[in-house]
Amino acid sequence: MDSMSWEWVWWAAAAVLGTAILWPLTRRSRTRRGGDSAEEILNRRFARGEITRSEYEEKLAALRK
Repeated sequence: MDSMSWEWVWWAAAAVLGTAILWPLTRRSRTRRGGDSAEEILNRRFARGEITRSEYEEKLAALRK
């Protein structure tokens, strides 16, 4: 096979290697930011009406202990 027929193999290998290196780095940076705190999630659930005021206050008190 000549060098032109192997060119696609090198590009494919570079794509796989690039993905293998960059994908874990992007996932790690997302977890380092911490995402939403438990209080933020609780606030959103209360705002959407998923939990009652008494449930909200009970869970909030437990989180702040």
